[in-house]
Amino acid sequence: MKRLLSVILAGIVFWTLSFAVEVSEILQRWENSTYKAERIFLEKYGDDAVRMRYEIVYKWETNKIVKVDSPQEIVWLRNDDGCWIGSEVLYMVPIDIKDLEDIALEAAQEASDVKLKEDNDGYTLVYSTDRGSFFIKLSKDFLPLLIRRKLMKLTMEMEYKEYYSEVPKEEEVKKEFKLSDKKAFPDEIARILRRLEWFSIEREPDSIVIKGVYRNRMISIDITPLRRGRFRRFGRYFVFSKDKEFMEDLLGQ
Repeated sequence: MKRLLSVILAGIVFWTLSFAVEVSEILQRWENSTYKAERIFLEKYGDDAVRMRYEIVYKWETNKIVKVDSPQEIVWLRNDDGCWIGSEVLYMVPIDIKDLEDIALEAAQEASDVKLKEDNDGYTLVYSTDRGSFFIKLSKDFLPLLIRRKLMKLTMEMEYKEYYSEVPKEEEVKKEFKLSDKKAFPDEIARILRRLEWFSIEREPDSIVIKGVYRNRMISIDITPLRRGRFRRFGRYFVFSKDKEFMEDLLGQ
């Protein structure tokens, strides 16, 4: 009986280790993939209207160039030297730019439990972390087909519609744009954005309003160079949020 139990336990341990290696290999192959693809990104918060973007993405392992064609033409680029965003001229961004694919991959690498299912179409990964709940569909070639993330009332979905058979070299695509050493936005804004798990930015007549997820709750931040009142000085700006913990974190109190 003891021998039978030992064999069963050994089998369970072996299966668990094999599963862990398999997931790790899938994630590594995904991260190191190179491709050119068309994709659609959808984002919805609660009952609000869906926001949609149509994008063409070039990926060379961890380097990326993403062209957003709709609703507004914009390009962002990330490589070992940093990140840039703009149109014909790309300006330096003082934070890492990460899309839903990057966040989903990072969360999978951090997750303590990744449920894996393999079928004829590829691989399905399901997992949850502090960064949300994720559902991932990968092809047999470890390329993303569908990425879905749920965070609080937020639902984000990225569907890959078409992959190109030929992928141009990174330098060929990069030379279409001029990279500027000027910053796209000030360091003060970057320090705010780094603290948020998700954010959207709206421009008001005399201020910028950032709505974002901070420590599993939605907060609103008002940034202006014009008004004082209850706003706290933050570099060249005045910043205010009703969330006291965020303000203390930001201002170092």
